[in-house]
Amino acid sequence: MRWSWLTRTRGLAVLAGVAFLLILFSPQIQRRPLMIIEQPLLLIESWLQRAIGGIRTAASDWTDRYVDLWNLGDENRRLRDQVARLEQEVAHLQEQLGAAGRRDDLDAFGKTFTDLAMVADVIGRDPTNWYQSVVINRGQRDGVKMDMGVAVQDGVVGRVVKVMPKTAVVLLVSDRNSVVPGLIQRGRDEGLIEGVGGKRLRMKYVSTLASVQVGDLVITSGLAGTFPKELRIGTVSAIERMPDAISQELMLTPAVDLDRLEEVLVLPLMDVETETVR
Repeated sequence: MRWSWLTRTRGLAVLAGVAFLLILFSPQIQRRPLMIIEQPLLLIESWLQRAIGGIRTAASDWTDRYVDLWNLGDENRRLRDQVARLEQEVAHLQEQLGAAGRRDDLDAFGKTFTDLAMVADVIGRDPTNWYQSVVINRGQRDGVKMDMGVAVQDGVVGRVVKVMPKTAVVLLVSDRNSVVPGLIQRGRDEGLIEGVGGKRLRMKYVSTLASVQVGDLVITSGLAGTFPKELRIGTVSAIERMPDAISQELMLTPAVDLDRLEEVLVLPLMDVETETVR
């Protein structure tokens, strides 16, 4: 049994040796002696080239995607900047449109009194707080004069107290130096309206016999020539009656929000007797 196995083993070894010699001395191997090693190497090289090519392709794809994302980020930033600019332009146009609408409304309101009324923009306020006043962009060159009345649709704003070539200063009706003749619309009782600072007015020299109550509207009387008749001045917020006094005083809330003035109407001086512009 042992000899049989050894015999078979020797036979296989002899056959393997003969096969190797036949392959080794074949014409192809004689021409290319490294063919046995070359073929596996070529296979390995081919596989490596394909792998490297795949890596290069993947790297190129990732690079392209990164560049695209970078460009997309730049594009998004550019678009955001453009949107911001457009929103600013829209806001600016809306402001211009709103201001134009307010000027048109003021101009139409002024024409109910006279064609000589002019619209002006408020361009400043008294920085010292000594006076309650505003600066407008109309002056001597526009025909503005001292003591001209200034108003808006809601009512009296003040009067011109200083005139420059291109600008003018308007003393607000709430200033302590301001005085405007007025009357109580319901009872037709007259008095003088003075500013007391802040957002309050005082109506003085009102007869104790006058029929007045909180909430009554006080309007211009047209007696001084600064304002035409029936412009609103304010509403009665409190009544002060002193014992044995021949007159009473009324506290008023101004008809106009004097802290939010943007455009105003400058009214020409009127002759009280003839009711014509002077």
